[in-house]
Parts: sequence; C-alpha cells; structure tokens
Amino acid sequence: MTHISKEPLANDVWEKIWAQCINAFAQQKTHKEIEDSLTVLFTKSERTVLAKRVSIVLMLRGGYSTRTIAEALHVSTNTVSRWRDRLDVGEFRVIERHLRNPGTAQRLLATIEALLYASMPPIAGRNRFGAAMKKIEKARERGSYL
Repeated sequence: MTHISKEPLANDVWEKIWAQCINAFAQQKTHKEIEDSLTVLFTKSERTVLAKRVSIVLMLRGGYSTRTIAEALHVSTNTVSRWRDRLDVGEFRVIERHLRNPGTAQRLLATIEALLYASMPPIAGRNRFGAAMKKIEKARERGSYL
C-alpha cells in the first residue's frame, strides 16, 4: 500500500508534475536507466502491480482465458474481466502497439514463463500452468505473440 498525502493536488499542479515525470522517463536512454528509475520511484508492490497489468494486457491479446490469466498472475477473474473490457474499448492502444514488436512480446512472455515456473509455484500439482506454457511455446514457434 502506498503512503502519500490524502490532500489532493490542484489539477493544474498535478498536470505540471505529471508532465515533468513523463519528460524524466522520456530522457532515459538505456534499459538500466529506466529500471533504476522505476526501482527508486516505485515500491516492489507498485512495480508488481504495474508488471501484472502489462502482463494481463499481453496475455489477453495472446488469447489466454480469463481463468488462466487469473491463476498465472494471482489476480481475480473479475480483475481480468475488467481489463478485458477496457482492452475491448481500445484503452490500451499505445501499450498494444509496443507489444506488437516481437522482441518486446517475446521478452514479456519469457518473463511470464519465468514467473509461472519460479516466482509463483503451483498450488495444486506440478503442471498447473501447463496450458499457459503450451500457448507460450506455440506462440514462440510461430514467432507471433499477439
């Protein structure tokens, strides 16, 4: 849970601060600079939320079922359904454009694969994520991730 002041910012102040944040990230030139910035600015739980959100979008575009996504990422099926609704109305066009890059999609799928096998061990049986892993492997073979 984040700890910030409950006092809201005036909208014009928020917009200026947000623009400065965007400019700061836009000036990052390397993967390491971006990673360092995200690590410093966000707590581990905030980074986890961000990673799960991007993963939900990627997995939805990859054709995974709501249940598979929910189990793989340890989120509720309602969460996945809400994100599916947002995806359906085009809220993630910018993210989707970046995910269409095969290199980006491949790296994200590799990360999800690693999480499935290492960070989030199955609760019921060794092959709980077998269907997800088969889809990832088929996508990898096709060279098409979205």
